[in-house]
Amino acid sequence: WYADQFPGRDLWITADLTFQRALGVREMNGVYLGADGYLLEAPAQEDAAQLGQTEAAICAFAAQHPDIRLTAAIVPNAWGVLSEKLPAGAPVEDQKALIDAIDQAMPDVRTANLTEALRSRRSEPLYYRTDHHWTSLAARYAFETLDLQPVRSYTVYPVSDSFEGTLAAKTGSHAALDTIEIYVPDTDVQYAVTYADTQTTICSLYDRAKLAEKNQYEVFFGGNHSRVDIQTTADTGRTLLLLKDSYANCFVQFLT
Repeated sequence: WYADQFPGRDLWITADLTFQRALGVREMNGVYLGADGYLLEAPAQEDAAQLGQTEAAICAFAAQHPDIRLTAAIVPNAWGVLSEKLPAGAPVEDQKALIDAIDQAMPDVRTANLTEALRSRRSEPLYYRTDHHWTSLAARYAFETLDLQPVRSYTVYPVSDSFEGTLAAKTGSHAALDTIEIYVPDTDVQYAVTYADTQTTICSLYDRAKLAEKNQYEVFFGGNHSRVDIQTTADTGRTLLLLKDSYANCFVQFLT
């Protein structure tokens, strides 16, 4: 707690970044200082045991529910798509090859090839420059690869143009500010969102109050929760189960 809260923390980290950059350093605290203001999280060491357990769990779930249409979508992060933004000399690992290997380890599970879908649009703002998450635009492109009869028309609202994410906090870099957008489908479907951990229900996927806090990405769902139940008026008679991490927080707006 003290390491994150000591007086003048951001000032000292920014000063250290300026000094390190003058020395030619292009990586700070596990974050690459990339081109065009991009901060790219360095690849983590693969945990083979944990990966094997996850693959086995997905395969077991698929075997227990052969009547359910199951799709596994592994999302590449920024350095796996925007390798041209990495500084010279940064190690470039073939993230697509890693994801393909995971897909091949689950032969009975339908997988979504999101890497190619995103790489083909790499000139667009698919990832925040200051944060490790993808943007709502990238989530929309990913959703459209899943063959779920997506809505093609949305009203797009830029809810912040001053977002500085977790990678900016790690490095002390203030070279860029990001824009957060929400996509509201042009349909008449209504929905109610219930948070199991607080037993509260609201009629929105968004938490406006988070835009006044440091981590503005938490505007989506107010952050992470153990379980979220969404009831809609779509009247399809079907249920969708989504097992996710925080990348999917901005993805759910397309599923409603």
